[in-house]
Amino acid sequence: MRRISILAVAFALLPACQKPDRSAVPRHMREQGRFSEFASTGQKEDEKEAAQSLYLTAVSNEEILLFKDGEIVARAPAGPNPESHRARGGHLYSEIIDGHETVLLKDGKELFRYSPEEVTVGFTIVDGDIHTLGQRAGQGFSYRINGKEVYSDPAGRIVGSNRLSEWDGGAFSEGLHYAYGKPLGHSSSAYEYHVMRGAETVEIFESGSANPVFDIRVIGGKVYVAKETASGNIELVSGGESSVFMSTAVEYPHGVWIAPYGDGAMVKWCGRNFGGNSTYWIYAGNTLLEYCEIKSWGIIPDMLAGGHYVTLYGGKVIRVFSNHSRIPVETNRYTFTSPLCAALIDGEYHVALSDADSGTHIVLAGRSEPSEWHFPGYFTSIRRE
Repeated sequence: MRRISILAVAFALLPACQKPDRSAVPRHMREQGRFSEFASTGQKEDEKEAAQSLYLTAVSNEEILLFKDGEIVARAPAGPNPESHRARGGHLYSEIIDGHETVLLKDGKELFRYSPEEVTVGFTIVDGDIHTLGQRAGQGFSYRINGKEVYSDPAGRIVGSNRLSEWDGGAFSEGLHYAYGKPLGHSSSAYEYHVMRGAETVEIFESGSANPVFDIRVIGGKVYVAKETASGNIELVSGGESSVFMSTAVEYPHGVWIAPYGDGAMVKWCGRNFGGNSTYWIYAGNTLLEYCEIKSWGIIPDMLAGGHYVTLYGGKVIRVFSNHSRIPVETNRYTFTSPLCAALIDGEYHVALSDADSGTHIVLAGRSEPSEWHFPGYFTSIRRE
């Protein structure tokens, strides 16, 4: 099985995946002073009340900050895993470890606690109830509602990333679906995978070590499984249908993921070939949607369909693209700390970039002039609601 690897060698970058589209007209958004609200867009006061707000989370001086339209509206202790937090419904939800207990906080105040220590990889709120998927160290997980364990498996490991903007619930798919895998016996290298809806089993299947499973998601009521074939290609299986994507002689330094696309699913992954080049692919069915190559070991942490992505080398941002067109940004200064620091909002690619050394950060909104933010620390997510 090919393993995810860390890339760090000299590189040169191709200019773009497609010819730049220079017809885009940006919306202007500018910050006025330290932690101030963005400049007025000419909306009336009642229109502003009805409009959605821009939320960003950040880690600063051992605290988690929640910004709403540029103003700090909530704080919480960062804890040992400072990225275990998220903004939902205008509130900051985060976890800390107290002894051997996991404590869930809302705007810095305790909501509930439970044992043992768990890292929250799935989080969603349904009818006021908080549903979580907690992965324990090594193996074992719990599905909880408001902190109360509803289902668990002492040998299970949750399948699915909690760091993709396409999945608001992290490892949760639609309708409280999720998946986990566990080894079949102590001496077996095969795995048994369970697709769940809450505490109810939807489907169980096995996969040998020669055919590793990368991701499992439920979209439109259908179970999609992304796995590797014996020949080294990537296969997307749903029901009795299968699509196979060429990836022979490629390693997957960042993983393989399933994301919604139209009424179905797409598969995206970043691979490295033997020449040292990294390439990002996105397929829907048997159709290639995106293909971008970065020479000599540069990387794309994540790509959103439509040619929206950030390129990195040595942990620093080299270029930012929106609609396959480059957005000017200072090279080798900023960090892109998480795929959750980028999102498509009203059709515009929003990106939060951090410069922890200077404490001066920027937020890009489409092709608008970047807004400048000032605080010690770094961004961890961006969203509008």
